[in-house]
This record gives sequence, C-alpha cells and structure tokens, in this order.
Amino acid sequence: MYSGEVTVKKYTAKIRRIIHKILLFLMPDCRYKQEWLTYYRFRSSFEDAGYAVAVKRDIVRISGNGIVITGNSGNTILTAHGILCGHEYDFFSPFDCIVVDIGLNIGIASVFFAQKNNVKKVYAYEPFLPTLKQALENLSNNPFCEGKVETFPFGLGNAEKELTIHYNADQPGSMSTVRDVYPDSPVSEKVVIKSAASELSSVFTRHPDFKKVFKIDCEGSEVEILQDLQSGGLLQQIDLILLEWHWGCAETLIQELIKNGFALTCRHDIPNKQGVIIAFRNSSDFNGQIA
Repeated sequence: MYSGEVTVKKYTAKIRRIIHKILLFLMPDCRYKQEWLTYYRFRSSFEDAGYAVAVKRDIVRISGNGIVITGNSGNTILTAHGILCGHEYDFFSPFDCIVVDIGLNIGIASVFFAQKNNVKKVYAYEPFLPTLKQALENLSNNPFCEGKVETFPFGLGNAEKELTIHYNADQPGSMSTVRDVYPDSPVSEKVVIKSAASELSSVFTRHPDFKKVFKIDCEGSEVEILQDLQSGGLLQQIDLILLEWHWGCAETLIQELIKNGFALTCRHDIPNKQGVIIAFRNSSDFNGQIA
C-alpha cells in the first residue's frame, strides 16, 4: 500500500469517528440507536475484512467469507468485530483439535472455530436460554456447523446449582452467573450451572489423541472453572486456553496456570478490570496469536 493510500485511509477513519460522535449527540433516543451507531463505527473494518453488515430495525446480519451471523442488538456487531475482523480467538496448529467454548453467547466464536479444518469438534456451553436460542439460529445459518458443534443449555463452574439472574436481551455477551449485572432489568432467567470437571471428563475421554483448546469468556466464572478443572485433573490436559478475564482476577488466574505448567501472555484492556490471557503448554503446537 502506498503512503498516499495510508493517508487517505487514516483521514477517512478520522472523519468516520467525528461523524459518529456527531450522530451520538444528534440522533434521537430510540430502540435501534445503538445498533446504528455501532454499525457506523465498525463498518469500514468489516468491509476491509470481507464482510457485509446489514441493520434492519433490531436485526443485524453479517455475512462474508462463508459465514452468516444474525443477532438482535448492536452487541452482535461489537462481538463479531472482535472475532471476525480482529481474529481475537484465532490459532493455527498442524494437529487435530477439539474446542471447548465456555460462554457460547450467540455462537459467533463457535462458528468461527467450526470453519477450521483441523477443529474436529466444538463443545459449547451457554446457560442463558434466550441467548442460546440465537446461537442455535447462527449454527443453523452455517451448514458446516452441523454435527461439528454440540451445544449444552447450562454453564460451567465448580458445583451444580440453579440461579435466577436478571437478563438484558440487548447485552447477551455481558451476562454473568456470578454477578447480577443488570439488577434493574424487568426480565429474569433461571440458569443451571454444572461442575466443569464432571461435565468435561467424558469429553476428554472421547478425544484422547486430539489437542484440547479452551475458549473461556464467561464474565467472572473463569477462576472457579479453572480451579474445578485443576481439582478434577483436567487442567493439566489442556493445550491452549484463550481466556477473557474480568473484575481483577488476572493475578489469581496467572498463578493457577503457571502452577499447572502453562506459559502465557496477559493483556489488560481495562487495567485491573478486564483483559485477555493466552496460555499454552507447547508453543510449537500452536501459532497465530501466541507466535
């Protein structure tokens, strides 16, 4: 790319940001304001990555590169931008793998993983049933997921329990089973949590020769999940962990992972509140984000 093209792109992006701020103040509050503003903010990134984004009322549709994703809020665009444009869960390996997706959300990451030839199976866990319904629609939208992605209508933790938690349909990717994040919401959901070690032991037994990749984005449950896996003897069998941490638990997670033989990187997106850990046993097995 020539320097002139870089300059044009730079100023085009700057103009988009300015227009976005103007729209934020001028656009009247309405049910679909967030969808339109989020779309406008990330439109050029999606185009550069080969995706088309359409927003019609409260339906968002993202298509391109053999993938179709739909969702019911601007949160769909935000989540898809990180996964599809930013490749935040991408990895490369010469070995066959299974992926355990803890925090399925509306299914974007599982669809992304299922498209990889060396990913032979995805096991995905989502405790909030309205969110799971959207995920099942997205898996159905992408035929290559059939038979490859298996979903479970519960979350993982350190024990079996049932909870009632306020639910925000506009923020399915921010729902937590350890905090009531939206206490003012008029809608509540009953969720089931099961022991991570108990549920996943049979999965590990089923695939003894495959590399085991974990994507964990569960808004605060990550510490109890890793500790339960460690107690059950499973943490030591995982090869790669792509984890988003929350609420200042990074140091606890780092110590737990190092104790169990992982090397890792830790990023603080919001200092001491939220970030990303990439942990692996053998760097020669995986490249991409951990290269």
